[in-house]
Amino acid sequence: MDTLRPPTHCAFPKPGRMVACVVLSIGAANASVATCPPRPEIRATVVISSCAAVTFAPNDSSAGTPSGEQGRLNLERETYSGTVMGAVVRSARVAPSTVHQRGRDELGAWRAGASETLFIARPVDGVCPAKLPAELVVETSRECCDALPLRGPCLIPASIFPVTIIPTNK
Repeated sequence: MDTLRPPTHCAFPKPGRMVACVVLSIGAANASVATCPPRPEIRATVVISSCAAVTFAPNDSSAGTPSGEQGRLNLERETYSGTVMGAVVRSARVAPSTVHQRGRDELGAWRAGASETLFIARPVDGVCPAKLPAELVVETSRECCDALPLRGPCLIPASIFPVTIIPTNK
């Protein structure tokens, strides 16, 4: 991984170059920031077959820096709790709020008959249907997790889809 450095003439700037060096340095730093690619959110009708409380916690990972120092990827004692549900997709489409985004025709894994694991950031007693199996309408709500340390919704494994429940008139 390359390390971004300000231009060499900025080490001892002349008075007229100070502003240019600051602008160039800020631009180089901003160019190195990762961003998540746009992706549409999915609205799906699913059949819930299981429901349980869950708490996600970080692992004890660390990573090296270009200078050879080790840094923690996660915060100690950081957790994120809610409800995990096993579901089978009955139907899916791109959510109305994200139809304009590139890739709107790609439903990915959300095909009819596919089994998915869903997460809702609410307690079990406020989320789980009284009788299973039960049909719900959900919408994905994945966070952009491009910064370290990971916290909150970014502790959810990538194989689990964070969702919100969409009220229906049933």
